[in-house]
Amino acid sequence: MNQIIETMVEQINRRPQNEPLKLFSALGTSQMVYSDKDNFVQFKVQGDRDINKVKVIYDIGQDLYNVEFWDIRVGSKMVMDKKDEMTGLFNDQVTDAIWRRCVIV
Repeated sequence: MNQIIETMVEQINRRPQNEPLKLFSALGTSQMVYSDKDNFVQFKVQGDRDINKVKVIYDIGQDLYNVEFWDIRVGSKMVMDKKDEMTGLFNDQVTDAIWRRCVIV
């Protein structure tokens, strides 16, 4: 894991203001994968919303983040359905964006 990915994980896993848990705990995050080459972190989230995977991509040239929200199901065939995408986020906006889209309140 390179320094960019380590920094991304630290920036994503913050505790939003007025919330008791850090993001990964609140989402029941598991199956985290990352790419040093493509500068992304992807993880599985739990809950009864229509999203079960989140992918955070760092755009080095823009110094901004893009976040993709997916519903991926495996049965007799794999179904990958992109539910939402947020682009051009600053590092301090990523956690709140994921929280608003994934955490059940």
